[in-house]
Amino acid sequence: MTPKLFEYGIQLERSDIRVHVSPATQRLYVFQTAAAQKLLEERGAEFKNRDGYQQDVEYATARGKLVPCAQMPTLRIVTLTADHWWEKFNPEHKPSTKGFMAARLVERALYEGWIPLPYVLAVESKDLRVQRSGIDILLWGHHRIQVKCDWYAGPVAHGGTGNLFLQEAEVNPRRRY
Repeated sequence: MTPKLFEYGIQLERSDIRVHVSPATQRLYVFQTAAAQKLLEERGAEFKNRDGYQQDVEYATARGKLVPCAQMPTLRIVTLTADHWWEKFNPEHKPSTKGFMAARLVERALYEGWIPLPYVLAVESKDLRVQRSGIDILLWGHHRIQVKCDWYAGPVAHGGTGNLFLQEAEVNPRRRY
């Protein structure tokens, strides 16, 4: 008997930004969660449904939508090819291992300044001491980031499906977190 998939995914998320890590295309796909949620709410029926599977499980363990990269609002593509990070990923890793590795990569990319982050508030400094120190604009931001290992995300020309997978439901029969 196939177990019921539970609603779980982007539609319930409270992140500000999503980063999909794609070992196949060697890229990171960064977009605002609210923009993706709005897209799915308004046009979700236009996108193909896709089931996901865990290794050695005969039934779908996830369900979501395939959203063409070109239709994802606010999408920024970050190419990181310097250290061959994708070679450390293995499709046979547990989902938790792939997720951990993706999160560590995103942490490093943030630390190195490779991921563009939207700002919440930008103001021109009126403080003469600040301006004289070479600072004209101050930015404030608060970012909650969700990281996903989306193996084949991205352009077909780079080894991807042409889409981002936005999960909406799942079940975890093997407790492979």
